[in-house]
Amino acid sequence: MDNFHSYKSFEKTFNLIEKIKKLELEYHIGEIRGLLYLIAKHVQEKTGIPKIEELTSVIDLYCKKHGNEPTWCRYDIKLDFYNKYKQIGCISNRQYMPYKVECIDYSNISLIDLSDSPQIISSLEGIKYSILSTYNILNPGVLIDIGKQYMNIITYISMDLNNPIKENSEISKNNNIFRYRVGKFNIEMAWYFYDPPKL
Repeated sequence: MDNFHSYKSFEKTFNLIEKIKKLELEYHIGEIRGLLYLIAKHVQEKTGIPKIEELTSVIDLYCKKHGNEPTWCRYDIKLDFYNKYKQIGCISNRQYMPYKVECIDYSNISLIDLSDSPQIISSLEGIKYSILSTYNILNPGVLIDIGKQYMNIITYISMDLNNPIKENSEISKNNNIFRYRVGKFNIEMAWYFYDPPKL
């Protein structure tokens, strides 16, 4: 009888932990969605595009650790904004052009520099933080000490602003791939480790 009560108590605790974990994931993914939406609105204002219907993004985080210092990550971000008539692509590379965001309007091949926008830069940093927080929920403790290996976290995001958000999200994790789908917003995250380059 005691074993049965112990099992039921363990099961309740486990279910509670899983619910908390899901809420934390939902929170950070909601942050990513909100920050991408703010960037889209800013791009819309700067470029004069009347409406953004779709957004896709690829965010690469490259992480490494030196000695006793915290794990450090830089990012490359590519964003594409669409409507029926226009496509605008934006890039930000934290290594080669820190705090610089450049966009191109593919319909007339004009360049747009968004580097003067502190909102864009803080939104990109916020997205990076939320991706790392999501990874940390999925893989607790790994970011604290990744050893001498380097780590790459690749996040693919798509938003269809014409679609409604589903009431229930689909969440799955399989080995090193995490997927989150909620109708108008979908995210897929993959990660892998590799040896540092030899000098």
